[in-house]
Amino acid sequence: MANERPVFEELSDAAGDRLSLTGFLGEILQPTDPTFQAIGGNWEAYRSLLRDDQVSFCFEQRRRALTGKAWEVEPASKRRADRAAAAFVREQLQRIGWDRVTDHMAYGLFYGWAVAECLWARDGGRIILDDIRVRRCSRFRWDRDRRLRLLRIDAPQGVVMPERKFWTFRTGGEDDDDPYGRGLASTLYWPVFFRRNGARFWSVALEKFGMPTGLGTYPPGASEKAKDTLLEAAQAVATEQAVIIPQGMQLSLLESVRKAGGDHAAFCAYWDDVIAKVILSQTMTSGDGSSMAQAKVHLEVRNDVVDADADLMCESFNNQVARWITEWNFPGAQPPRVWRDTGVPEDLQLTAERDKTLVEMGCEPSDAYIKEKYGNDWTWRGPAATTAGADTAAGGADTLPGDAAFAEDAADPVDPLVDELGRAAAADFDALVGQVRRLVDESADLAEAAERLLTLYPGMGVDGLADVLRRGMVAAELTGRTEDAGV
Repeated sequence: MANERPVFEELSDAAGDRLSLTGFLGEILQPTDPTFQAIGGNWEAYRSLLRDDQVSFCFEQRRRALTGKAWEVEPASKRRADRAAAAFVREQLQRIGWDRVTDHMAYGLFYGWAVAECLWARDGGRIILDDIRVRRCSRFRWDRDRRLRLLRIDAPQGVVMPERKFWTFRTGGEDDDDPYGRGLASTLYWPVFFRRNGARFWSVALEKFGMPTGLGTYPPGASEKAKDTLLEAAQAVATEQAVIIPQGMQLSLLESVRKAGGDHAAFCAYWDDVIAKVILSQTMTSGDGSSMAQAKVHLEVRNDVVDADADLMCESFNNQVARWITEWNFPGAQPPRVWRDTGVPEDLQLTAERDKTLVEMGCEPSDAYIKEKYGNDWTWRGPAATTAGADTAAGGADTLPGDAAFAEDAADPVDPLVDELGRAAAADFDALVGQVRRLVDESADLAEAAERLLTLYPGMGVDGLADVLRRGMVAAELTGRTEDAGV
């Protein structure tokens, strides 16, 4: 049994499953989304959800977060043909407006799938992408052979579309048997339904109980004309909402206890949060947050969602359009990889504070590091001079006039000893700084470096430096005595 050949044929496709035939109308495969089926297969019912203010706001936030990320076209390898293919695809996307196409194609996240038509053209010996136009997905269907069909008045079963003409994007769903996927609309339909009805009942309640109702009483035996006059007077002072009753009769409103049914504001706010969670997987980027820490966590959750959106869409494009362009124009080359950089930008203020601390500890950044972190307009010129040193060197305010001025140029017999002390301690000092530098490089952040430095300190070898300082102090003491003796 172990030596049997692999089976290359597809055996479990949906076209051969009798249970799946219930989802077909002739040749056309119908979506298996239960919500979509419950509303009668009406795509317009899904589209109407986008008119809800909370849905529109949250979904726009998700789309803008996606298109706001920078995109790149990366060659498959360093081969000349692969690099040429990547440059060609990059040029095509820049010309047609890749962000615009991505924004329209992102509606596939809402419906579960999206369809875009590729408008090809010739430019000399090249086949170029003249434009990508996203079409309304409700105009298309899939058949049992997984061919895309365009529904037309003269073709109820649809017209089969040619290969390599339409870019299709699919997301959601439980398996690969349903080419329509399952989008956000499937989950949003009922929350939006309850929210809309809650807002409608809230408006009715405000109209009934938020405004006074005029009440007039008329005596027994009053004529119809007198009643009409009384009713007109009551409506005139109560915005046309008034009642009249015979004098001596009693009329009151039966008001329910608030605790029994809650209030409309809380009901609508609850469904607002549900809608935000469905679209953004969190609530604090669409409403008020409890704290800055919680808001940052929720923002990270939203970024994860956007990261997944970018990966799915770019993967779909790479497997279809990018591959077609490459095979037509660069035979033998590998298709490039189109992707979006969804990483969180580095906080340059924190980076600058960290770099300043490292410089003060004796570390020196390279020119390549400075240009990578802060741009090509900066070059490394060494540690900054101290204010006192700069003022003294420039003859600033600390310089004393006349005979009281310090003789900076006068020879000091201690200077040679200081220089010798520096040379003698250089090796031991470099060893200590090297330990600290390695510790910082291996730490994730400054907090970890500070904690590890406390454990490193007891084992740091300072015997060499201590010996150099001891000899230096002895030499300084002897030099001072020699000067006092006038030798």
